[in-house]
Amino acid sequence: MKAVRASRGAWWVTMVLAALVTGCGDDEATQVVAPEPLPGTVLSIQATTHGDTVWLSWSGASGAASYRAELRGATTVSKTATGLSAMFTSKDGLKDATTYTAAVVAVGAGGETSGAQTTVETDFFPWDDY
Repeated sequence: MKAVRASRGAWWVTMVLAALVTGCGDDEATQVVAPEPLPGTVLSIQATTHGDTVWLSWSGASGAASYRAELRGATTVSKTATGLSAMFTSKDGLKDATTYTAAVVAVGAGGETSGAQTTVETDFFPWDDY
């Protein structure tokens, strides 16, 4: 009798699995979606300073929906931009007499791609140098 129950149990499991697999229509099937590609790389960046302001401009990257411009130094200051430039001031947290690494990250549907970097030094009071 135990042998009958075992084969009967296996048969029942087989039938339930077959019913579940057969019951899945095309609308319910899991579809594999290819991941979005990463955006291209920002190849060049320029930094300009005047007083307490730093302007960054960069080359565009294919597939980028926006960019994250960053100034990394004693502190990190970042801004999101949809165009090809960003402006930072002391109101954003820039410090005087600080060397920053300026970097731009391309942001797209598939993720982020780091790009070009350059250094820039702030000098809020250039007339003090004389």
